[in-house]
Amino acid sequence: MRLLFLALFPIIILFTGCQKYYVNVIREDVSKKDLASVFVGSPDQRKKSPDKGEKLLVEWNLPSKDVNESLTLKLNILYGNYTSDVKEYPIEYKRGHIFFKLLNEEFKEKKGMIAYRAEILNEEKEIIKKWQHVLFVEHIPLQKSSEI
Repeated sequence: MRLLFLALFPIIILFTGCQKYYVNVIREDVSKKDLASVFVGSPDQRKKSPDKGEKLLVEWNLPSKDVNESLTLKLNILYGNYTSDVKEYPIEYKRGHIFFKLLNEEFKEKKGMIAYRAEILNEEKEIIKKWQHVLFVEHIPLQKSSEI
C-alpha cells in the first residue's frame, strides 16, 4: 500500500500543482464575519455596525513574456440597478491581485453586483486574457425620450 502511495504521489502533485496562465475573479459577501476580532473574540467597535456588501477578488498569473510590456486590468461591472462601471488598474508584475469592494450605502444604492468581466489589455488595448461571469453581457444604456 505504501509503495502504491509513493508511486501515485508525484502524479497527484503534478496534476494538482500546475497552474495555467489565467485571470480569475471571485465574488464574496462582506459582513461581520470578515472582521478579525470575530475570530479572536476581541472587543471591536466595528462589530456594532460592520460593513455590508460584496467584494471581487481579481487574480492573475501571466507568462513572463507578456509582462515586458505595459499591461492594464480592465474590470467591467454590472449592478443590480441596471447601471455599469469600468475600472482600470495597471499591472506591474507577473502575478498579482486586486480587490474591488462595493460596501454600505453604495451597495444599497447599486443593489449589488450582477455580473462582471476582467480583461488584461496590452498597450494597443488588445485583450491578452479574459474572464467573465456567465451572466455578463455588454450594457446598453437607454436614454429616456421625452417625445412619445
